[in-house]
Amino acid sequence: NIDPRPVFTSYLGVILAGAMFLALGLLVSSWVKSQLVAWMLSLLLGLGFVLPAALRWQVDSGSNWDAAVYYLAVPEHFRRDFTRGVIDTRPLVLYATVALCCLYLTVRSLEARRLR
Repeated sequence: NIDPRPVFTSYLGVILAGAMFLALGLLVSSWVKSQLVAWMLSLLLGLGFVLPAALRWQVDSGSNWDAAVYYLAVPEHFRRDFTRGVIDTRPLVLYATVALCCLYLTVRSLEARRLR
C-alpha cells in the first residue's frame, strides 16, 4: 500500500518549486535578449537554490548556517519534509514569495521595455 500523504506533499513541493524556477527563468528572460544568455543566467540563479544542499555536510547541524542552508536548499526540503509527508510552511513561503516577486518584476520589466 502506498501512503497518499507523502505522494501528495511531494507533488505539491514539485509544483511549487517548479513554479519558482520557471518564474526565475521568466524574469531573467525579460532582462536579456539572447535565449542562450537567459538560459545560462537562469541556471546560475537556480543553482543558488540547489547547491547549498551540497554544502550541507560542511555545516554543523543546529547552527544558524544549517538553518540558512535548509531554508534556501530545495533538495533539503524534499529530503526532510516533502517525501516524508510533512508540509512545512517555510519552503512554501520561500517558493511562493520568490515566484510572486519574480513574476511582479517580470511584468515591470516588460512594461518598462514597452514604454521605451
